[in-house]
Amino acid sequence: MNLSWFKGLSGKLFALLVVPLLALTVSIAGSNYYISELASRLSKATTVRTPLVHYSGQMDAATNDISRFVWMALGSEDATEQQRAIERLNRAQHNFEQALQKYLQLPQSAEHAKEFEQVKNRWPVLKENISWITTALQNQTPEPEIKAYVRKDLKESLELIDGVNQAITEERMVKMEKETQQEQIEVSRVEALVSIVGLLVGVSVLALGAIQIRRVVRLMDQSVQALHLSSKDVSAGSEQLAAASLQVAGSSTESASAIEETVATMEELTSMVKVGADNGRQAATLAQESRQYAVVGEKEIGALIESMKEVSEKARKMAEAVAVIDDLSFQTNLLALNAAVEAARAGEQGKGFAVVAEAVRSLAQRSASSAKDIHAMIKESQITIDKGVSIADRGGEALRNIVNSIQKVTDLNAEVAVATQEQSHGISQMSVAMNQMDSSTQQNAAASEEVSASAQAMQNQALQLEAIAAKLYALVHGKEKGSLAETPLKHLVLGKV
Repeated sequence: MNLSWFKGLSGKLFALLVVPLLALTVSIAGSNYYISELASRLSKATTVRTPLVHYSGQMDAATNDISRFVWMALGSEDATEQQRAIERLNRAQHNFEQALQKYLQLPQSAEHAKEFEQVKNRWPVLKENISWITTALQNQTPEPEIKAYVRKDLKESLELIDGVNQAITEERMVKMEKETQQEQIEVSRVEALVSIVGLLVGVSVLALGAIQIRRVVRLMDQSVQALHLSSKDVSAGSEQLAAASLQVAGSSTESASAIEETVATMEELTSMVKVGADNGRQAATLAQESRQYAVVGEKEIGALIESMKEVSEKARKMAEAVAVIDDLSFQTNLLALNAAVEAARAGEQGKGFAVVAEAVRSLAQRSASSAKDIHAMIKESQITIDKGVSIADRGGEALRNIVNSIQKVTDLNAEVAVATQEQSHGISQMSVAMNQMDSSTQQNAAASEEVSASAQAMQNQALQLEAIAAKLYALVHGKEKGSLAETPLKHLVLGKV
């Protein structure tokens, strides 16, 4: 094979077929590279960043539970309720420690790891704070001393851990959003590259085809008169060539359809990436709402504790009033005894008895007044208890809102998983489209074989076209041949294809 071969029809057809395929191959390779890069980033977001945000949220919820159960234990008058609050406090401590260990096992940036060292170093201090509080409650340490410790030491530990944890989470969410935007930009670039390469391939094919058609038409115009007498003999072979040409055209159409399917799949992949980004932002918003609901629940529980204290104070006053009534009853009994003694001494004269009876009446009035006071205080206690029940209901509603928000976060994570599966399905469709293109190429090869068979059937008419065959030979090989007799007939017709 020399340079003159490329000047001929065979070389030009070879270039017409190979150049578009090479350009298309380069475009597909570049697209696959960018797709693999995007898949790697999505995998990293799913396996590393999402668990980091999840365990960070668990630690945040655990610190809120620690604060809430400490105050619940302080406000409990009943020993059983207080012990139950201490057990919940210990479970919250265990939950925080588990989330912390899982968080530390995941890879993270050096900057975030350095910031998180504050939480890691503060955790032993927080455990000591909780241990001191539970010991103080069990030893019945004065409540003001425990509250002072909670407001100072425990609050300082919780605020430091929550502050660092929330700051790292916010930075990580901002970084995830920026990377999502960058991925969208890169997907747009891939789409533009595929469109440009497809356009260039189409224009190149049309241009090369037009050039070759013009050259062939010019030569055929010169030879049409000479071929007129032999046209009937070659009509059958021409029909077969036409059928083969139609098959080649159909295969080209299938190749174009496969390229369109590839572009459509890329568009679907872009849409799914956008859906994943939107779900990530919604998940962050719901996590923030869950934290707010937890804070509201803590405040409501605090209000419930204060209400219970008021109930306790009213009960104490009721006890004092009952003691007064008891004392009055005792004095009434003594006066009644004195009245009996006086009556016995006086006989018919009951002056002393009258005095004692008056005193008894006065004491009875005081007893009635105390009974009214007790009744009023009972009503006030009932109102206070109702208020405590209402506050507890609101606290329960706040906790239900937290559960609903967590369920929404779970649903969004499921949607992210579905979107990932759809992306995988889209890539599979691209593979199917490439297989279709390969099948079309094979059909083109089969059609070429049919053309060769038809040319062999036309060998009997080739001797009548020797003069014109010389020109066709020059067109096929790109050079003139000295004598037709020196060239085998097969080469004249087939052009060594």
